[in-house]
Amino acid sequence: MSTAIFGLSLTQETFYVNRELQPDAWANGLGNLLLGMFSDNPSWLANLMMIPAWIVYKKPVPAMILAFCAFLIAFSFYFNGKITGNEAGHTEYATHYLIGYWLWLTSMLSYSVYQLIILLKGRKEINAL
Repeated sequence: MSTAIFGLSLTQETFYVNRELQPDAWANGLGNLLLGMFSDNPSWLANLMMIPAWIVYKKPVPAMILAFCAFLIAFSFYFNGKITGNEAGHTEYATHYLIGYWLWLTSMLSYSVYQLIILLKGRKEINAL
């Protein structure tokens, strides 16, 4: 389910930026995923943390830790919405966060919670034996 939410976030608008000539300029999720690595904002690294979290899905502890750390890094964009706005390297700031951003966060947090539930359920089954 987390990957489906993540995939859906790629199709949505994520945030508006403060451009003087185009005040309603927005970024979409797929563009952020593909071009975010060129930005000076570290929140893009959350995407890289989710890949191993999804790969180690059968190991709840590392998967949960990776996904929750990814969530925290992604959430940091809310407080530091600074991005590289164009090829010239001008800085722009996110002014409004849209559904794509919230879906992106939800995919990471939901995966963390899922892995926590799996971990707790496994411990209860072990204690029942």
